[in-house]
Amino acid sequence: MKTKLLTLVLTTFSFVAFSQNYDIGDVLYYKNNKLVQRRTDVKVVIKNNVVAKDHVSTKYVVDKYVINDNNEFVLESEFVSIGLTELKADGFFISYHPNGNKASEGHAVNGRLGDGVWTYYYKDGEKRSEEKITNVSYFSEKTKNAMLNFWTEEGEQTVTNGDGVVEITNSEGVTEKGAYKNKFKTGMWTGFAGETKKYEETYKKGNLVKGTSFNSNNESFSYKKIKEPAYYIKKDNSAVKKYVYGELSTKLTSIEGQMIVDFMVTKDGTVKNIDIVKGLTRNYEKEVKRILATMKWTPAMERGQPHDSHYLLKLRFNK
Repeated sequence: MKTKLLTLVLTTFSFVAFSQNYDIGDVLYYKNNKLVQRRTDVKVVIKNNVVAKDHVSTKYVVDKYVINDNNEFVLESEFVSIGLTELKADGFFISYHPNGNKASEGHAVNGRLGDGVWTYYYKDGEKRSEEKITNVSYFSEKTKNAMLNFWTEEGEQTVTNGDGVVEITNSEGVTEKGAYKNKFKTGMWTGFAGETKKYEETYKKGNLVKGTSFNSNNESFSYKKIKEPAYYIKKDNSAVKKYVYGELSTKLTSIEGQMIVDFMVTKDGTVKNIDIVKGLTRNYEKEVKRILATMKWTPAMERGQPHDSHYLLKLRFNK
């Protein structure tokens, strides 16, 4: 079972736009954890601030709210963020289910799950699991989840000290089943939506060896990675930026500053829903949107099948 940390990361408060001096109670709005100058479906309320150990940067204790199905803001998480231009958890982190019950808690480091035990809870507040993040190797930043203990929704403990079996239904309605040995996934794991098999995967010491997923037409797809991000030509930002810079109209007046653009790469590789998170001039924004809309990408893959995904692009312009 792969645990996913909830994203890090009310109307009575006033909106503060890109101020460098933040006060307790100020409300800021975000998209993809980036501070924006307009109202969005994600807002943060500052609860406190502390000077970091380097005595230069400031950390903020914040509450993060998201819009629910009733178009109301509900508390999603509370944590310590390194600065506010970008939400990056560093310290205690608590997330919540939509009903207000605690969903997870643990210690974050520089925007990632930190060392130590993370505890996860069912929607009714009962404990689901205790897990520990471990490095794949001393020289690698890659990590994997070590399962320590797991309880069913009925309260039965089925994994003890890293050994046992798990059966759990995720938020997408897929029931995942498999075994843990010495804290890591082992052998065959399967995922079902009702009676329909969605995937089967083979693990060794927590590493995915191979997987096969099935679509609604019962077509099968092989994979060795559960998720792969969308990319243009090659799997980093350089090709995207090089193309955008190269296609810019020579009629544009030189300008200096940063533009941040959020857009969707659809499962067929086209670019849609282009949103300027941080802009410069209307001409630059219009030109960047035009260029992105003409691009053809390799879509993101999940369990071997293409799917829609969001991409955040940062562009720097110098005179």
